[in-house]
Formats: sequence, structure tokens, C-alpha cells
Amino acid sequence: MIVGAGGNASNQSAVFVIRGLAIGNVNKKNRVLIVTREAVLGFMIGGVLCVAAFIRVYIFHRNVVAALAISNSLLVVVIVANLLGALLPLVFHHFQIDPAHSAPTLQVIMDISGVLITCIVSGLFFRISAWMFLAEGDPAIGAAMLAESVHRSSLNESLTLGSNVSRS
Repeated sequence: MIVGAGGNASNQSAVFVIRGLAIGNVNKKNRVLIVTREAVLGFMIGGVLCVAAFIRVYIFHRNVVAALAISNSLLVVVIVANLLGALLPLVFHHFQIDPAHSAPTLQVIMDISGVLITCIVSGLFFRISAWMFLAEGDPAIGAAMLAESVHRSSLNESLTLGSNVSRS
């Protein structure tokens, strides 16, 4: 559902921009306006899909955290998809590559980034949920655990990077 929505949203946005380039409605003067418009549309469409996804996941799984994770992942994917769908044809046009080639490129980009975005957003929601559960519902303790975990993960990453560099 999420990855497919990203591919569809990016291609719809790209078709709008490609058509505009072909008939002269999109030019250097209004490119920023077009990209901004697509970002706003992505937020609006993503918002509607976010609500629908939350309801669907909650009805079938009765899990608020899962519903929040999936619905917010969908929101982020659709916004990113609309932005990329508007930008990639413009980039192709700038480099004198046929903007129509951006559609299959967008599909691949959104398939990969959709999965990545879903993993990141869902991981954040489930991690925060676990901390809140461990803190027995006390937001102050949950926030302290969150800060400590972020510090530890960044420290672990720097130690891991340091050990990889020293082996080279």
C-alpha cells in the first residue's frame, strides 16, 4: 500500500510537470511555484491517505502504534513522492534529457525510498512506544530514555566507524 502510493503519487506529479514542459506552461519563471504546489498537494493527499490508513490499520489490527507508524509512513512517502515527481522531470529537462524518462526512474526511486522511509518512520514509532511502555506511561522517564538511546546509538555508530577506519 505504502510503496505503491509513492510510485503512483510521483508519476502523477511527473505527468503534470512533463505535460507542462511540453505545452510551455512550465518554464524557468514558475518552476519554484510548480514544485511548491506539488509539495502542498502531496501534503494534502498524504493527509487524506494518512487518515484512511490509520482507520484501516486500527480496524484490522487494533494497534494504535502500528496504525500511527503505517499512516505516518504513508504521509511522508507521498510528500517525498510528489516532490521528486515534480523535481526529476525538471532536472532531466535542465540537462537536456527527455523528461518522459523520469517516470520509470521515479518508480524505482520510490520503491526503494518507500521501503526505507517506512522502516525509519515505523522504527521511530515502535521505539518511542517501547520506551513509553518501559517507563510505565511516565512521559518524563520516556523522554530521558529516548535521549539516552539516541546518544548511545550515535556513540555506537562513531565507534563502529572508527574501528572500520583503523582496520583499513
